[in-house]
Amino acid sequence: MDAPHRVRRVHPAAWGGLALAVTATLVWSGNFVVARALHTQVPPVQTAFWRWIIALVAVAPFALGQVWRQR
Repeated sequence: MDAPHRVRRVHPAAWGGLALAVTATLVWSGNFVVARALHTQVPPVQTAFWRWIIALVAVAPFALGQVWRQR
């Protein structure tokens, strides 16, 4: 006789990890597509500058509280 099939429940934190992995993949691939589209109009240094500025603006809201407490 076969053993009954059990449904495995995924821990809620695993969904967060999956969401972060998908987000990282989408951001990386979007960045690649934009860089390829603009490589003739925008110099590489300017592309890198704006990439870092956008990353800083995206991450800053999560870090500002801790930075303010440790000032």
